[in-house]
Amino acid sequence: MSMTDSQLAPGPYPFAGELYPLEGMAFAEAAPELETFLIQAAEAAGVVIIRDHPVELVCRSSDLADQRFMVWWPSGHERLHVLTPNSLIRGRA
Repeated sequence: MSMTDSQLAPGPYPFAGELYPLEGMAFAEAAPELETFLIQAAEAAGVVIIRDHPVELVCRSSDLADQRFMVWWPSGHERLHVLTPNSLIRGRA
């Protein structure tokens, strides 16, 4: 069973400035630049990213509208994962 099947309720989920249906999304490793941005945003907001628990981050900037992401840091992985629309995921077999 995948993370999205086991811990997230059906419905729309954020990716940047848009909402997408869960059935069209999957958790994928964040690109290094995005991972750094998300970790800094979590620290600035006082949000703790706990392993194996999905967390919604709201990233605020004076230059842009709020950007929202659902993140997950799975046990046994060094990289943060982001719930991403399937159409944007590259490199999966």
